Amino acid sequence: MNELYTLNTPLKPESNNALIADNDYILLFNNMISGFAVHEIIVDDNNNPIDYRYIAVNPEFEKITGLKAGDIIGRRIKEIMPEIEEYWIKEYGKVALTGKPAQFENFSAKLNKHFEVRTYSPGFGKFAVIFFDITDRKNHEDKISHLNLILASIRNVNQLIVQETSKTKLINKTCKLLTDLRGYHHAYIALLDKDSNLIEMASSGND
Repeated sequence: MNELYTLNTPLKPESNNALIADNDYILLFNNMISGFAVHEIIVDDNNNPIDYRYIAVNPEFEKITGLKAGDIIGRRIKEIMPEIEEYWIKEYGKVALTGKPAQFENFSAKLNKHFEVRTYSPGFGKFAVIFFDITDRKNHEDKISHLNLILASIRNVNQLIVQETSKTKLINKTCKLLTDLRGYHHAYIALLDKDSNLIEMASSGND
């Protein structure tokens, strides 16, 4: 069964089926572990990319994006996703109009996913995209980066404790250090007496 979903309309002299005509290619695309889609770029009167239309997608595309072929084939991205970030259209437009392939990573706020994208032009005005969902990897990298900032903050605080003799300066410098390194958004330190009464307080960060 042919599961490579296509729009069979004569948008260009070559048919959409001619883009992926061979049964072996169809079998390959149906079993890809990456999402795959073919699109037509839409430009304004000055030939600037302003939108694009879906021509073909594979089953993995649907699985990764949650977008169903029957809902998007033949439709423009701004109909489907009006809030789409302009950088997607800009990057894809370059490929479709110049024929130069591109590879990049970017984030889709609507889908709440990070993607690794490889795109090329199968014909003037068209672009094909092979993409992977790298959200888990990016989230893991962000967590590691955040933990490294926290560790760096702790090391610097330990140095301050050794170097600073004034309690007031120590807690103020510590708060500022914690937020400047961006390991923390806010930092508060309170000095209490033995009866838990507040003696002094320092803070840093945006409320």
